[in-house]
Amino acid sequence: MDVELVDQDVLGLTFVCEVESLCSRRQIELRPNGKDIVVDSKNMEYYVKAWSLLLHIFIKMTKEEKYLEPNLLDIHLDDKQE
Repeated sequence: MDVELVDQDVLGLTFVCEVESLCSRRQIELRPNGKDIVVDSKNMEYYVKAWSLLLHIFIKMTKEEKYLEPNLLDIHLDDKQE
């Protein structure tokens, strides 16, 4: 992927995941203030790790047929970027 394009925000990505459940839509921030953080070449690795963790949680919960607790997705990764 072209680093310059990513840094110009052409992807329009932020650290937010939209989830639709029971006819309602909610946003889950992948890091604190995620809706205000644009994904760029410096934080893209963190973004991918956060999405991977989120997908793992959803897949595991679906297999176990449990419902997600509201605070379950408070994701805390080892992040040196603040």
